Amino acid sequence: MGATWSDEGEWEEESEESTGEGITKGVGTLYSLLSGQAVFEAEEAGYEGVWCDKCGDNAGLEADLYCIDCEAAFCWGCSGRWHHPGGCNELHSLEVIVKGEGKGLRIVTPLLDEMLICVAAYHIFEGLKDCINSQYLFRSDICPVVRKQQEWLAWADTLVFYHFKDALMHSCSNEDNFWKLLLDAWVRTVVTDSDSLFLLLRTLPNALLIHYLATTLIVPPFALAYASLLVLVRSVESRLPRNRFLCIVAAIAQHVSAASARLVSYNMKAPMHTKPRQRPSQDIWECWTYWTGRQMRWFDFYYRSTKECATQLLANTLRCVVIFRCLGICFGLGRFIRYFLDMVGLEQTIATQQLWFARVYHMLDTDQLVWRGFAGTLAVTAELLLRADIRGIATCLLGLAAFIALDVLLRVGVVQRRWLQQRRVQRTVLLPMLVVLVAVPTARWAFLVIYFGLALLLLSFERLVRYLTDKQQQYFEQQWNDTYRDLVLGRCPSYNGDAPCPCPCTHARESKSSRRLPKKEWRFRLRCFRKRAWRCKRRRAPPAGASTSTDSVSAPSDTGQ
Repeated sequence: MGATWSDEGEWEEESEESTGEGITKGVGTLYSLLSGQAVFEAEEAGYEGVWCDKCGDNAGLEADLYCIDCEAAFCWGCSGRWHHPGGCNELHSLEVIVKGEGKGLRIVTPLLDEMLICVAAYHIFEGLKDCINSQYLFRSDICPVVRKQQEWLAWADTLVFYHFKDALMHSCSNEDNFWKLLLDAWVRTVVTDSDSLFLLLRTLPNALLIHYLATTLIVPPFALAYASLLVLVRSVESRLPRNRFLCIVAAIAQHVSAASARLVSYNMKAPMHTKPRQRPSQDIWECWTYWTGRQMRWFDFYYRSTKECATQLLANTLRCVVIFRCLGICFGLGRFIRYFLDMVGLEQTIATQQLWFARVYHMLDTDQLVWRGFAGTLAVTAELLLRADIRGIATCLLGLAAFIALDVLLRVGVVQRRWLQQRRVQRTVLLPMLVVLVAVPTARWAFLVIYFGLALLLLSFERLVRYLTDKQQQYFEQQWNDTYRDLVLGRCPSYNGDAPCPCPCTHARESKSSRRLPKKEWRFRLRCFRKRAWRCKRRRAPPAGASTSTDSVSAPSDTGQ
């Protein structure tokens, strides 16, 4: 297609665009929203206008191509310069962006995040509402997730439940600290106005641990299921007809989603609707990678965006609760919130809970005790420092810090040296398994047959795949140089056919072979060169006895003369 080069008429048409189009579009936004006509001028069929990532929106050029390897959108001119025929980027996968050929409307997918957050918040509120009762201050078992795991284990096997009983109780205590960190914002900050900094600092580390475990163990399976649901809903939405009523609903959904996206944002762009690339596959693995990535593109986007949004939502919730409790402790913000809630109609609920927690006002003021102890410790420390040898104390502290730093460096070096080398990893993993299996008499022959049989089979399969890929690479390079390069990328305008292309970007592939070697390879070659030089020097040097004999022979000849 000669696709990566733009014509001069294209640039002239772009430069002659009317400046009044933006004003007309701004005035007609409300009318288009209510009437359903021209709701999306730039995305009439699900296409969102994207500017070229190289020249930007200042040039006024929209993107026409998308590069899978660069993960960037290009206009025709930038793509021709970036993926020049003969350059190092000529084998990148280029896909033409589809404009005005899509079908369907996005109605449910923009609002599915908001609906899911509302449903989850409602269920969490209903589940934790029963936890706030007259025994709240003395309870230590607010752990709904661990309770559910206990029910599953007891339903599966009671023996397994009793085996993990201690671990479940410890996990319940950690989860209780997480929920107490959130619920104390209501009980101690708003209702009783008895929150303390010592209590906040006591529950915060375990709450952070539970937050890390939630983002590591709970968020990925949830993101996987939610991404599958979004892909299914999107496939149904792509079949909807584009009538006026559905266009109005889609426009409202887009505006609501754009307004709520300001609370939780992520730096990820949705995949664009593109055509398959015209370049043929280099080998079977490259074909598998490209086509699976193309089919799973929307699923991967939904999975990563859901995972990032859920992580940010959990972190922002925990951060806001901690800030709110700190403001209540330092400035008494809970009193103003309680006064506002009394005006709303929650006066009876707050009064009932104040009767439940009346005993909290007679408890010790832990913050005052902590600050007094800290102030006394500082006073005693200052008095001891005034009477002690400052230089000796500083020397001891510097020596201790140097010892800790040396120990950390040694540990990091040992870990890197063990896990970054493949042979030691194999020894660390396989040696215990070999010892266990060889020690069991009934498993020796089975292990030998299975292990070495699978190793031989995998080695044969790897050699076969390598042979096939090498043959396919050779055939592809021959076809690419003869036919496919001109069909996919076109011919450079400055190429006259007599000499190589004069563009400087074509020399990048030639300089690829002269790249710098890694540091380990340089050291290995230098060591080999030194050994060879030492051996050559040792061979050329005459023995010690031979040198003395020649001297003794030459001496009489000199005297004879």
